[in-house]
Amino acid sequence: MRRLVKRKLLQRRRTRQDARAYAVTLTDQGWRVLRAAEPLAKRVDQRVLDALPAGHREQFIASLLAIVSALEVMVPQGKERAA
Repeated sequence: MRRLVKRKLLQRRRTRQDARAYAVTLTDQGWRVLRAAEPLAKRVDQRVLDALPAGHREQFIASLLAIVSALEVMVPQGKERAA
């Protein structure tokens, strides 16, 4: 986080609800970097899927979604973006 803030890609501000927590947002520069990285990320995603037999791709994606859902349950609500 500190490096991203230092590079002016993220902005941290104390939350009103909890003075110990920070709300984190992307800066304009952060959004530009994210948009620039998106095509490369999509190519990487496609290469990963292309490495799997066609019949396994849907199961792979379903498994990833199950992992994300399980991890979301572990994170207390309202804490996902606090740092």
